[in-house]
Amino acid sequence: MKRPLLAGIVFIMLTACAQPVSSTTTEANSLDPIEAHIQRVENGLIPITAEGDFDWENRGTIDERMQHYGVPGVSIAVVNEYEVEWARGYG
Repeated sequence: MKRPLLAGIVFIMLTACAQPVSSTTTEANSLDPIEAHIQRVENGLIPITAEGDFDWENRGTIDERMQHYGVPGVSIAVVNEYEVEWARGYG
């Protein structure tokens, strides 16, 4: 597996519980909890710097990260208490 692809997958997994970006906070609060969590994942990804640190100030979307790493498609499944809470495909 190529390092950028692996880094992208790890990045998405690590940021699945990221806090929502301010522009989606109101929108996310009006949704059911699972849909709000999905939006946090889709819109609140935290990039990793070249040094391997998190860049907390520059959150991005799944589409932006996929373009950055050249990934044509990705599937995400979130497991909560041994059950799939939600799953989606992108790309």
